[in-house]
Amino acid sequence: MKKIIIVTSNSASIKNAVQGMCASLLEIKELSINLLTNIEMMDFSNSLLIYEIQPSSINWLLSRISELHRVGTNVFCIATNWDESLKQVLIEHGICDLTSCKDPQYVSRCIGTIYFNPQHKINGTVYLLSNDDPFSRIVSHIAQRFFYKINRLHTIAELIALVEKEIPTMMIVDMDTDGFTSVEFIKKTLYAPSFKKSPLIIYKDMRKGLSVDDLPSGIRRLTQAILSREELLNLLLILFFQSEIDSPCSTILPFWMQTASRNIPPLRQIFFEKGLELCFKTDTFLSRNFEQLQRATNSLCDLLYRAEPLRWLIYPLEKKATCAMDV
Repeated sequence: MKKIIIVTSNSASIKNAVQGMCASLLEIKELSINLLTNIEMMDFSNSLLIYEIQPSSINWLLSRISELHRVGTNVFCIATNWDESLKQVLIEHGICDLTSCKDPQYVSRCIGTIYFNPQHKINGTVYLLSNDDPFSRIVSHIAQRFFYKINRLHTIAELIALVEKEIPTMMIVDMDTDGFTSVEFIKKTLYAPSFKKSPLIIYKDMRKGLSVDDLPSGIRRLTQAILSREELLNLLLILFFQSEIDSPCSTILPFWMQTASRNIPPLRQIFFEKGLELCFKTDTFLSRNFEQLQRATNSLCDLLYRAEPLRWLIYPLEKKATCAMDV
């Protein structure tokens, strides 16, 4: 990445935090539409735009977001706070990364981990059947943040052909994809053995409602539920996060001295339960074990920094069937 462009009301603190991450840094100290308009779109190519969301400047970002994505700009938004209406606006425009600007050093660690410390690993492959729309861009972004390769598909035939060739880690299907019909999808996939080997997640923009045609007979044999977009975001974020946190936690857990009760302060509790046996519990301090713990804690920190700018996408939802549970 060749350039960082900072557009914030307090750019100095962010600038100091990210200084040295790349060769070029452009600082815009005032949130001014006039200043932003003078910047050529080509200047944003292959760059990271750190953008503070304010009422005076948000319209510029929303009006240019498609162009920014087209020229390969990574957009990282910061804000003092946000409400549900702003959240919906950002999602509708395919903006994925948003976090609080209260701690510039923490923001810089997130940015450094995500954009300037690339990890060349693949945890799996996700097939996504959808239109090329802002929401599907967010879905792709989430999967890639957790090191899953995304294969974007536009027709049922393309999905079937690819699944028969290579079994993915997961399949995600948007019922609002142009040309998609549930009847055709069930007819072509219900008895295809390959479709039973990976999780299949089907979702729909519930603002458009579910029709009888969306729920033909047999759909329950393919999926547990048809999810709303909000449910899909929760499911993906929690699933990817939990699957990745498992390994470092499993490494740390054997070093934890579990005790019978948490009502007593830990030090006294450990002493009363373990006593002089502690004199011989020296394995923890072996170099190889400390190195193991260091790797595990580094992995946890890396995961938290990558997930932090996605936390705003989580919705506090009530448990309910949206869906095909009773079909």
